[in-house]
Amino acid sequence: MAADGGSQNVTLTFLGVPNHVCLGNLEVNFTMPLVRPSDGAQGENGGNGGYEKFTRLYVVDAQPTGLQSVPWADFLEYTCRWAWGAFGPTDLKEKMTRGMHYSNRSATRRLEYSTNVVNFYGCDRNTSGQNSLGEYLLGSLTYNSEVTFTTNMDCRDFAGTLTLALLANGTSSQCLWMENTPADNNPANNFTTTLLCNANMDSNDPTLYSQRSFNFHVVCKAGGTTQDATVSCF
Repeated sequence: MAADGGSQNVTLTFLGVPNHVCLGNLEVNFTMPLVRPSDGAQGENGGNGGYEKFTRLYVVDAQPTGLQSVPWADFLEYTCRWAWGAFGPTDLKEKMTRGMHYSNRSATRRLEYSTNVVNFYGCDRNTSGQNSLGEYLLGSLTYNSEVTFTTNMDCRDFAGTLTLALLANGTSSQCLWMENTPADNNPANNFTTTLLCNANMDSNDPTLYSQRSFNFHVVCKAGGTTQDATVSCF
């Protein structure tokens, strides 16, 4: 290190990075003892035997694709928690869906399913039954998740979030709007579910399960499977 300041480029190689979805701080341990020539005084400009935060590292399952081909880093803070430990697209879909439902590794940032609140998602729906992700306020979601304990979302929010989370980990997905025809407020056109428990409720408590009657419901379709993080089944 030059006595009068300056800089030097150093190439670092890191080994042993996990081969599954995860996140964490990349930390560096260094010690740089200094001696002042004028009087021999000694100093320390290093970690003093500890570790210094170097950068935040997100390990995804595969190269992000689609709308997340350039991934939203704030969003990875949550997707990499939800799908922690996932390896491969099949495992990813299961862990991401389950992890989002239970807000895995996000004890102070909870997602809650509410059937009458939509905050972040607009679903583009057409008569062929194929749907695309419309306007999604991802910045609002990540900000809200950062400043509040519980984020309330309806099925459109959940499906849109899960779709983007899978895209951020390299798995192609889309939203799927399910309904009886026509979709209106006539109960005769509703469909009834099996026993379900909402996200952010204790799925170990049988009293929290109930049947639902929907005039529509939105889920995430990824490959040959359909994923729904809003509820758990009894």
